[in-house]
Amino acid sequence: MSIKIIHVIIGLNVGGAEIALKRLIFAHRHNSSYFHQVISLTTSGKIGNDLRIDGIKVTCLGLNSFANIPRVFFQLIKILNAEHPDIVQTWMYHANLLGGLAAKVAGVKKIAWGIRNVSIPQSFFSLTNFLVLSSSLLSYFIPNIIICCANSALEFHSKIGYCSNKMIVLNNGFDLSHSTKKDQYRAEIRSILKIQDDEFIIGNIGRVDSLKDQRNFILAAKSIGKKFCNIKFLMVGRNIDWQNSILSKWLLESGCSEKFLLVGEQDNVFKYLSAMDIYCLSSRSEGFPNVLCEAMIMRVPCVSTSAGDASTIINDSGIIVPISNPLSLGLALKSLILESSEYRREMSERAFNRVVSNYSLHIYSTKAANIYDSLIN
Repeated sequence: MSIKIIHVIIGLNVGGAEIALKRLIFAHRHNSSYFHQVISLTTSGKIGNDLRIDGIKVTCLGLNSFANIPRVFFQLIKILNAEHPDIVQTWMYHANLLGGLAAKVAGVKKIAWGIRNVSIPQSFFSLTNFLVLSSSLLSYFIPNIIICCANSALEFHSKIGYCSNKMIVLNNGFDLSHSTKKDQYRAEIRSILKIQDDEFIIGNIGRVDSLKDQRNFILAAKSIGKKFCNIKFLMVGRNIDWQNSILSKWLLESGCSEKFLLVGEQDNVFKYLSAMDIYCLSSRSEGFPNVLCEAMIMRVPCVSTSAGDASTIINDSGIIVPISNPLSLGLALKSLILESSEYRREMSERAFNRVVSNYSLHIYSTKAANIYDSLIN
């Protein structure tokens, strides 16, 4: 008899939580012990379409304003009453509160919350902050378990009052098969972007966001861009383009804007990682930075700030610097540029093996299955 899990998430556009959900469901596609469905509180998005193509039932409730919350809440209760899930698993603050309360009202016995943040970027009087503070109190009554994607997320939420006895860490998992396509991907993207064979590429991936701190990356790039004539900087992510006025201003102020390649949001980041010689994570805040593991899978040596669980992920297979310190970031990048290609290759092999040992999709899906089994049994 299979365990029926309904996942409730705010939306299904491309993002860390959404990708983690997709990978989990796909990893269980041939395991009849677990049956997954998904409810998006808003719209479908690319991840929702991918799930539907794979035969997963996805329901979208169309939440688009504060006034719609009552309708969506009662619709959610109605669906849960009709579906009779064994477990409701919610993803991120809005879904934790709305989905958790609806599951409780619908009589669902096992509720799992999901936490992915390590900070609250909005102001004290924001809706998000209200949700976080409300959820810290309700965490003692609604969920049976609180699944955190990172140790840093668990520590942060314990400090602000979440029920620490219910909290566990389930790190994200990754498909290792992309690693076999590195040479193919590298040739393809370098050809598309007209990158010469002798050009050295330092990359940064992430949507434009103060927490991703692209300005930190640009300032670090400025410190080394003029010293190495064959270096270029590849930036990938939502709103990473020259039409972004703030980003364009930072690039022009760097004095080396001609060295930057901006390619916007891309479906397959593994391809773009393969085109890089060093990956740089510049964030000031992260939970579990997926992109570090993705770079490590593609055997790209990493320089990263200490945001979130970055230090734990990289360990001795890359370089860690303080957050919001472009001087340190630039010096770390420079030191790795000056190392031999053999040194960088050995570093990237250690990085790949670290993902294999700790963050593979098999490990992730197995741990998730153990959580489901422990809730039911």
